[in-house]
Amino acid sequence: MYSNYGNKTKAKPKKAKATDLYPTASRKVFNFDLETTGLDAKVHGIMQIAGVIAINGEVKQRFDFRVKPFPHHKYSERALEITGVSKEQIATFKEPQLVYKVFLSMLSKFVDQYNPKDKFTIMGYNVTFDIGFMREYFILNDDKYYGSWFSSFDMIDVHKLFTGLRGTGLYPELEALENMKLETMANYFQIPIEAHDALSDIDATQELYNAFIKLHKGQSVAEIIEENIARFAE
Repeated sequence: MYSNYGNKTKAKPKKAKATDLYPTASRKVFNFDLETTGLDAKVHGIMQIAGVIAINGEVKQRFDFRVKPFPHHKYSERALEITGVSKEQIATFKEPQLVYKVFLSMLSKFVDQYNPKDKFTIMGYNVTFDIGFMREYFILNDDKYYGSWFSSFDMIDVHKLFTGLRGTGLYPELEALENMKLETMANYFQIPIEAHDALSDIDATQELYNAFIKLHKGQSVAEIIEENIARFAE
C-alpha cells in the first residue's frame, strides 16, 4: 500500500478514534500498515511504518516512522505518482537501520521475545502484503527472528473478515460495492481516511473492525453508517 504524502491542496479529514471495541481483552494486538515504494518485497522498500499497539483492549502506543529504503531498493513510478512523494523527500527520511533499532526497542516494551507464549497478534487490512515486507525488513537488518515478536498463527485480517461476510449473501449492500479496498470500505461506512497514509489506514482498519463486530452483534449496516456520520461530524 502506498502513502499519500505531499498533497497540499487537499484538506486533511478528521481522524478515526479508537474505541472500546479494540480486539481483544486476551490479546496483545499489533495493528499496522506499511507504505512502500512498490509491490514486490524483494525489489521495493518500506518508506513508512505506522500502527497501534493495544493490550487487553487498551491502546498502549501509537507509532509512525518515516524510513528510507535500503540503497538497492527500486522505486515504482506508479507508487510515486499515487503517493505524491518524491525521491528527494524520501532521501530525508531516517536510515532503515536506525528506524529498525528504535522499532525493536518499542516492541520489547510489550513482548518478551524469548517467551514463546508472549507474542503480538498481527492486525491489518490485507495484512499479508505488509507482513511480507516486514519479514524482508527484518532480514535486511540481519535479523532472522521476526517470529520472536509476532505470532505466526494468530492474525486478524479485516479485509478477509469482510470478504467472508460479502460471500454470505446476508449483506447485499456489501455485494453491491465496486471492490473491497480499504478506501472503498471506509468511505462506504463513513469512516474518515486519508488514503495511502499508513497511520490513517490503520485508524480506518480499526473502525472497520468495530463495524464488523457491530454487525455480528445484530446492528444493521445502515445503523452503523448513521452512527459513524454522527460520531465523526463532532
